[in-house]
Amino acid sequence: MEAPVAKVLVVDDDPLILKMINAFLTSKGYMCFLASNPDEALNIVHQNHIDIAIVDVILGEKSGIDLIQILRKSYPKLPCIVITGFEDEKTARLALDVGAYGYLSKPFSLLELLVNIEGNIRRRRLEDLRDNYEDNLQKTISEKTEGLRTSLDLQHKIIEGIVKAIGEVVEVRDPYTAGHQRRVASLAMSIAQVLGLPQETINAVYLSALLHDIGKIAVPAEILTKPSKLDAIEFELVKRHPRVAFKILENIPFPFPIHEIAYQHHERLDGSGYPEGLKGDKIRLEARILAVSDVVEAMMSHRPYRPALGKEAALEEICRNAGKLYDPIVTSACVEAFKSRGFEFRLIEPSWKYWEDNKSEKQSKLSEPCSERL
Repeated sequence: MEAPVAKVLVVDDDPLILKMINAFLTSKGYMCFLASNPDEALNIVHQNHIDIAIVDVILGEKSGIDLIQILRKSYPKLPCIVITGFEDEKTARLALDVGAYGYLSKPFSLLELLVNIEGNIRRRRLEDLRDNYEDNLQKTISEKTEGLRTSLDLQHKIIEGIVKAIGEVVEVRDPYTAGHQRRVASLAMSIAQVLGLPQETINAVYLSALLHDIGKIAVPAEILTKPSKLDAIEFELVKRHPRVAFKILENIPFPFPIHEIAYQHHERLDGSGYPEGLKGDKIRLEARILAVSDVVEAMMSHRPYRPALGKEAALEEICRNAGKLYDPIVTSACVEAFKSRGFEFRLIEPSWKYWEDNKSEKQSKLSEPCSERL
């Protein structure tokens, strides 16, 4: 007997809806488990390996929102899709807050339901790959680091390899932004050089930029590549990526606070950014540099929802909002990198040995165009 595509729990107090969804999904190769109330649903989940749950908001005397909260607490990797006859923003946000990965209003098309199920199952499998990757990565680091603490050169080589490997994870999932992190890193490093920052800070800026979007591994690929404007719920999912990046990076023993810089790269000077709404000097300087670099590169590059806007439009954007959204000193350094130092987006591969062995030579080259030193 052929194995099912996935095991789906459907919870609804309407037997006709249960019958309809069961017939449709079964025809698509899924195995369905049906429940009319939260107690039945919990009993099924405890006894079976469920891949995804579809939950109605109103389940008699009990709430489907409460059920999702219980499921997410006991089974944090179980994706849940909400279906409801009450379409309102409050219910949608409440479902999102408790951990729902999808939201469908009745009446919905069965094809729409299938797309949500398949997207979330792919997401869960990617999360499992990410978790396994992170576990293996941290295990490897733990095993290797002890024997390499006395050799700075070897330790730096390991860090370079880890950064490249992690950074490529996002690019593999989103071909539209391939190279984005490396291009942002080149501009961020150039800005840091224009500012005359210490080499340790420049290295921190560069490594952070290479990893700043790693949290997007937790965002469904269909959202990352959507060719139109995101709706409010999709944008909320995207806005979670700095927190995911923080979680992935915080336990890796980098020599710089990479996790904090990546966490803050969407913060804005006036507090309008996310995830914490930090203001002014509460945002790390490295993150303020990364924020400007990120915006400029994004505007100068093609995206699935718009063509490239060009260098002048990007620089006009950061200058117009200097002091409001972006650090004015960082903004000026960015403009100088392009206008006075001839910066161009080029993928750079700086050598750690170069950084350590040629400090005096690097300092003497600070007067040269940035594009020549990348």
